[in-house]
Amino acid sequence: MLPFHHAVLLTDPDGSLYVVDMYHGIIQHKTYMTTYLRKQTLDRGLDKPGSGHGRIYRIRATSGKMEPLRDIAALQGLDLVKVLMHPNAWQRETAQRLLVERRDPATVPFLEKLTAAGSTVARIHAIWTLEGMGALKAATLVPAIKGNDAKLQASALWACTSLPPDEMAKLGPILIATKAADREVLPYLVRALGPVGNAAAFSRIGQLLKSDGDRPFVREAAVSGLDKHETAFIDAELVKSKDAQLVEWLRQGARNAADKPAVEGPSLTGADLASWQRGKVMFHGEAACFGCHSADGAGMPNLGPPLDESGWVTGKPEILAKILLHGMTGPVKVGDETYTPDADMPGLGMNPSMTDQTLADIATYIRNEWSNKGAAVPAALVARERELTKSRTGKAWTAAELTR
Repeated sequence: MLPFHHAVLLTDPDGSLYVVDMYHGIIQHKTYMTTYLRKQTLDRGLDKPGSGHGRIYRIRATSGKMEPLRDIAALQGLDLVKVLMHPNAWQRETAQRLLVERRDPATVPFLEKLTAAGSTVARIHAIWTLEGMGALKAATLVPAIKGNDAKLQASALWACTSLPPDEMAKLGPILIATKAADREVLPYLVRALGPVGNAAAFSRIGQLLKSDGDRPFVREAAVSGLDKHETAFIDAELVKSKDAQLVEWLRQGARNAADKPAVEGPSLTGADLASWQRGKVMFHGEAACFGCHSADGAGMPNLGPPLDESGWVTGKPEILAKILLHGMTGPVKVGDETYTPDADMPGLGMNPSMTDQTLADIATYIRNEWSNKGAAVPAALVARERELTKSRTGKAWTAAELTR
């Protein structure tokens, strides 16, 4: 029997389905190769594929017309927004990506209209496109939050947690009065209520915990949403609670917040502040730096070292530019700790959308976020380092190379 190990399923623009088969019995990575898996692999001969290559299957319908191909990137404005209503997921997702990347303010009114009047899938795409563009408003989410479509309501409730405080405040009374369209929405509702932070919101969370606290993720959502309001919520709703674990979770959150020094925000102005703001969007968005380094800059076990209080970040900007361009491999020492992530940090310099200015924005952001304080990084510095290291394509730096 030949091994089959499908690794990826992808939708084609014409409606076909691609199946990527590793043609191998197991994904060979030290992280996953337990004693049990090693024995199974050897006993069943799964370490000996039929050839040295994987396989790609294209599955097509035997009847019906295939979707004609078109250049979605050539579309603009309303024509591009309309693709969010397309039945083909690849076309919708491509349109959403292009809209977010372009951030064309002329598309915002069309997207806002779509959030209230399209199909469920199209409305969800429109909400998250606006969120990705930084153009989402509280009023835009109200119809979805008040509606009875569970999928749409859950998306709107989750999206509202990314709103700035002044916009989030506008939703307070609406969230307190909201009824979950389905039990799957409950964690999203509880999570969204937390930042409201007033007595009415606490009371509503308390009611939901009593009625549905045993449902998956509801208690966890409460803990996450009540960040910075833990003690006030305990005093208001949990004084006589028998849920000792929930109370301890909240108290631990309060202790963590108390132990962390207050962050004043960036001491930047003008163009430097604008660069910091763009970098923040990229860090938490398209560049996805937070996935390995955490949104709070504290790092993630086995994925990425901390950026907060890291000399690699606040030290020479030329070194930071090199890391952003070409990546870095462990071990790497931050403070008194040595980190050896399971995989190298990939460089961003090979991505054509990551311009010198974009990388400078990310560098400026992480040098002036959390407890870090450093000078802004100009795009010209990144451009110079890109030129000086252009022969280093795809090879991550070691700590020794960067500190010579």
